[in-house]
Amino acid sequence: MKTTKISPQKVRQVAKLARFTLTDNEIHKFQGQLETILEHFETLGKVQVEDVEATYQTTGIKNACRDDKRQHCSLTQKEALQNAPNTQKGYFKVKGILPEN
Repeated sequence: MKTTKISPQKVRQVAKLARFTLTDNEIHKFQGQLETILEHFETLGKVQVEDVEATYQTTGIKNACRDDKRQHCSLTQKEALQNAPNTQKGYFKVKGILPEN
């Protein structure tokens, strides 16, 4: 029941966003897998849930959060920056989001 078609270009676009480099074989493989995943979502979209009471959590536990504690970071600066797409003078370089006045 393949109703959702994913183009190879769409797979490349998703891979680029995830910073993956894929071979043509991998693109073909993931194309089929993504189509299958979307088919499952289409199936879920057809489930009748109008008369079902919403359930957000079932344990009864409320506001279970861990204490904020400073944790030791084991990465060196070089390790932290090694996969960054853009760095400058030992720091992450990102596009500005605030207007320059």
